Amino acid sequence: MPTRIQRRRGPLGLVAGDGAHTEPIPAPWPTAVICGSTRHMDRLRAAAETCTLLGYAVHMPHLTVVDAETVEVLARMWRSLIAHADLVVIVPKPDDSLGQATAGEKAYAEELGKDIREFEAETGLLL
Repeated sequence: MPTRIQRRRGPLGLVAGDGAHTEPIPAPWPTAVICGSTRHMDRLRAAAETCTLLGYAVHMPHLTVVDAETVEVLARMWRSLIAHADLVVIVPKPDDSLGQATAGEKAYAEELGKDIREFEAETGLLL
């Protein structure tokens, strides 16, 4: 019999779980983490769509304006997601450069020996 999820405060101080949801059932799908500048959400969403169509459960950033404390929490969260991901997708800016945070995430994924692919926005392909 499924058990109810208790209300709890997440690392960002938000409360989740209204008591109506049941424990999630583990899925067999591999996971992908999208890394890139949130100034280019259209590119991040396109990469997430490609990964979803390929059968990945996708984690991607959704917050575009955050304070310094939240940035630090999200950076730690993203490192954890990278460590557990099956695929790390790097989304370059329109000029094909990487921001400092994205470059750091890529280096961390390389250090862990993760499968890393670059998303090409013009073709929608993972290279």
